[in-house]
Amino acid sequence: MSPDDILFPVVQAQSWGVWGMVSFGELAKRSFGVREKLALAGAIGLIGILLIGALALHAMRAQMLADRITKIHDLTTIALGIVQEQYARAQKGEISQEAAQRAAIALIRPLRYSDEGYIFIDDWACRSVLLPIRPDYEGRDFSQVPDADGSYFVRRQRDRAVAGGGTVYYSFLKPDGHSVGRKVAYVLPFAPWRWFVATGVYFDDIDRQITATLLHFLAFLGPIILLMGLAYLLLSRSITEPLRRLTGVIEHLAHHDFEIEVPGLARRDEIGDIARAVLVFQENGRAFDELQGELRRSNEDLERFAYVASHDLREPLRTISSYISLLEREYGRTDGAPPRIQREYFAFVRAAAKRMNQLILDLLELSRVGHGGGMEPAVDLRASLEAALANLHVAISEARADLQLPASSPRVCGNAVELSRLFQNLITNAIKYADPARPPLISVTFTPQDGGWKVAVTDNGIGIPAEYAERIFEIFQRLHGRDDFGGGTGIGLSVCKRIVEQHGGRIWVETPENGIGSRFCFTLRGEIKPRPAPHG
Repeated sequence: MSPDDILFPVVQAQSWGVWGMVSFGELAKRSFGVREKLALAGAIGLIGILLIGALALHAMRAQMLADRITKIHDLTTIALGIVQEQYARAQKGEISQEAAQRAAIALIRPLRYSDEGYIFIDDWACRSVLLPIRPDYEGRDFSQVPDADGSYFVRRQRDRAVAGGGTVYYSFLKPDGHSVGRKVAYVLPFAPWRWFVATGVYFDDIDRQITATLLHFLAFLGPIILLMGLAYLLLSRSITEPLRRLTGVIEHLAHHDFEIEVPGLARRDEIGDIARAVLVFQENGRAFDELQGELRRSNEDLERFAYVASHDLREPLRTISSYISLLEREYGRTDGAPPRIQREYFAFVRAAAKRMNQLILDLLELSRVGHGGGMEPAVDLRASLEAALANLHVAISEARADLQLPASSPRVCGNAVELSRLFQNLITNAIKYADPARPPLISVTFTPQDGGWKVAVTDNGIGIPAEYAERIFEIFQRLHGRDDFGGGTGIGLSVCKRIVEQHGGRIWVETPENGIGSRFCFTLRGEIKPRPAPHG
């Protein structure tokens, strides 16, 4: 067991704990609030301090152990020098080999590293030659004696010595004869006598010193953790509480409560910048709310004006038409039939009054777009189409038009009445501008698109030149003569455009792939599904 086996598991356990508590991949995917971010920063800082402390303790322990190994290496080298010196005397014939061995043992026996550190000698057969703390064990065979870890430690010492020397870690009985401690020995060989000389020293005291240092470190860390906690509370309150109040203000502003007071305007930090931005939003919202009120009143006035104008303007027209009829009858009663030129004049006046009446009706219809009720979250688009077809039943039959309708029945967010009017105007145009050379063919399709629906009404009529694709949606715009294709005021497609825009979509015209007729397309938002009710 090496010294790294003691402290590295501490570092590894802390690392595993970090990875067990927090997966950085998951952290990257999560969205944290300010409080959580502050707490996370504090936790990361604390973990960093613990890791640095653990690494420092590991380095401290490794250095203390390295110093101790250096000292026992030096002491073992001295003892080996004594053995070599006595062996040299025997080689010179001054003393016998046995006497030289006894002299070496006598000289080495009193040498100590510390109270628990001593020099011992074993032979290559693992028999004890010198064991100062237990002389009664000298001569004993330790080749089959394991240490507390079950390792034959003397064999390992012998093998390390034969290999040239070095350190060996093992467990061994302490001088008190009862407890076992961790020990490190530095061994060097002496081949002539088949001995190895070693100095062993316990290093439990190093672990005790490290443990004491760790306890002091943790005691020092306690106040730091307390200070970090207080700093977290102060920071979180100084940041999150003002943000919470500002969030409440924004919620009030979203509900058009523009009289609420904005807190934090006097602060000179980022919170103050946010508060001043909210104040600008409040002022703009108040101004917008006032403009919206004025616009609403203007629209109401316009509606009243359109109604009054349509009524007051149509009344003189009805009078003109009535008097033209009376004049025709009066001519017929007094002078017989009126002359041809007079009949033409009467017809011109009657036609002009009729066109003026139709123009007033179309303007009234255009002004009413968007005032026929609110939007519904889920309108059956097929039902609105069928309602329009029911209104046009006679016109479709007389034109002998062939209709191709979609099988699907999508739901959209909209106004059913106005969507029916939209279909009715587009299909009416398809019938009105049919090509005399072929029977009308009208196709309606629903296509899902970007979470909503694209609707296309395609006909095989006379078509629309590409250069007029935008102009036709402007009010009073007609591409043909006033009396061609049944006449008209040029307002129908303007009504269609306004209905689509009221629904948040857009409308355009294009030429079908076969180059025949026109295809009017428009987009609508999809169904708005109700949110689930909150639990608890």
